[in-house]
Amino acid sequence: MTSHKSAFTLSETLVTLLISTIVVLLIFFMSQLNWNKYKIDYFFNSFHSYWSQQQLFSKQKNVATTVFINKNNNTIYFINPYKKDELIIPKELTLHSSYKLKINPDGYTKPCTVYWNADDGKTYKQTFQMGWGIYHIKV
Repeated sequence: MTSHKSAFTLSETLVTLLISTIVVLLIFFMSQLNWNKYKIDYFFNSFHSYWSQQQLFSKQKNVATTVFINKNNNTIYFINPYKKDELIIPKELTLHSSYKLKINPDGYTKPCTVYWNADDGKTYKQTFQMGWGIYHIKV
């Protein structure tokens, strides 16, 4: 008696493996794109939080806060007489140059525009305005 077991042929197995590999690679690359965008969004949200805290602190304690955006070591420093905070700039963002901003004791800041270049080709324009140290970000 002979038994005939059905099984995949070699070509069917290779095609299935190829399709599976392509699907896994697509999922991986799509998740990387979303992860980079998440890092940039997280950075700008963190910057907003630090900026708001320092602005409020400056008003409450009647002291100035200096904000150094350092291109060389990818760090932002928020410095006042009471404390120094640091925020790391993600690798996905680069600057044209370093910047020094000052939050006055009344919360005002001098107008300034900071340009951020992202790895995905987008440019973020961060504009600081005098009125109560407000800033806007445009892509």
